[in-house]
Amino acid sequence: MEWVKYRDLFSLYNESFFKKSLKPPYHVPTLDLGSLNEIMTAPVIMVQKKYDGTHLQVTRDGIFNHNNVTPDENIMRFLIRLYDESLEFRQLLSSVVNGELYGFNFELFGRKYTPKKYHKDYERDIDFRVFDWVDSELEYKPVNELPFLYSAVETVEFNPKEYSVDELFSKINDLALREDWFEGAVVKVYEPEFRVFKWKPKEYLRIPERFKRSEKMRVIYSETIDELDKLGGEVFNHSSENLAVKIRDYLMDSHPEVVGRMNPDQLKNIVREIVKYYLTQSFS
Repeated sequence: MEWVKYRDLFSLYNESFFKKSLKPPYHVPTLDLGSLNEIMTAPVIMVQKKYDGTHLQVTRDGIFNHNNVTPDENIMRFLIRLYDESLEFRQLLSSVVNGELYGFNFELFGRKYTPKKYHKDYERDIDFRVFDWVDSELEYKPVNELPFLYSAVETVEFNPKEYSVDELFSKINDLALREDWFEGAVVKVYEPEFRVFKWKPKEYLRIPERFKRSEKMRVIYSETIDELDKLGGEVFNHSSENLAVKIRDYLMDSHPEVVGRMNPDQLKNIVREIVKYYLTQSFS
């Protein structure tokens, strides 16, 4: 492999082994009426299509996954292919390396990388969509303000003054249920402060009743299934116990607002039950 050809990609990748992003990629809690009500004072509420891939970030500090760590080799193989095939992606990386842009967040997805199979018939093996960028003051900015060429995520804007909370939630739900919106919707505001939520009603309809007892249980179920889907066939190379511990630790690190006060053993037992259900469904 020619180093010069992939210089920008590999230089950023190498940086991420020694640094963390100064503006870490964000984790996305689930939307509900209460959280939507909290952002109704924003001048604009943006609703973005949710692709079925993985959230990555490129900044001057390196390339990071949503846990602010270096992506694994499998993801890097897809990034190399994307770098080969996408002029826009190469231009964006060059703009970061040259200091024109601090960074950007994007989804990596495609026919060859679709954990929940939403893109199994997609026209490209691997693709990307930018959903926001980071300015020199380390603030997230809307994708429509990105001053470079980009493959932008589809975004619908709402003026919250024109809707009640229930009306706007219904609008968001209608978008999230559309087949061409894949996993659902991501809801964002950038002013007066950055807030972000996800809404995946298609997935909610598939949640077993015993995991719908509370919002906390629904989030634990959803995040556990997401992590299992991303493992793909590798999930069968691990015991239920090992998977439960791995995902329990991920939840405690990434979603303290949901599981922070839970007993670790109690959380592990819940996750193990979800893992066993997942594996049972995989063989059925």
